[in-house]
Amino acid sequence: MGAIQVRLEMELEDIPGQLVRALEPISRFGGNIKSVVHRRERKTQLGMVPVTVVLEVGEKERFNRILSELKSMGVRITHVGEREEMKKRVVLISGPLTIEELDEITKRVGELKGTKISDVSLAMESVGGGMAARLTISGRSDRSLDSAFSLIESIAEKKRFLLMKSVEEGG
Repeated sequence: MGAIQVRLEMELEDIPGQLVRALEPISRFGGNIKSVVHRRERKTQLGMVPVTVVLEVGEKERFNRILSELKSMGVRITHVGEREEMKKRVVLISGPLTIEELDEITKRVGELKGTKISDVSLAMESVGGGMAARLTISGRSDRSLDSAFSLIESIAEKKRFLLMKSVEEGG
């Protein structure tokens, strides 16, 4: 299943505990917080603290429950920007892979339109012995994910890395 990624901008009172209080419904209703920007030094015209949260949630209904809960708590929502559903696939790559090569793969995938490496997990074999990486590729379409996989496959073939593609996670 794909996930909806949402940028939520809100204003909070400048008193202790307000940020944690505002983030709680996101967790309770199954949202995954991707980033939080809390700008306490930049008060709004109403003297509130602007906060931007980027979150991912499995379905629109869950997000609506989060939004409803925040509003009932008195949180002032100033902007909601929804991104289209992101699809995900996981690739495992292993061999004499270096951090520099992994960085290059991430950059090259990011240059493809509508695609990025959204998560990386590493396992080191030994110092100088290579490593294994689990890459989660996020994209707007199956086509963009296929392009990213083809690019990684081409790099892996040239470098003699072992490559495995999992079944789709989001699509």
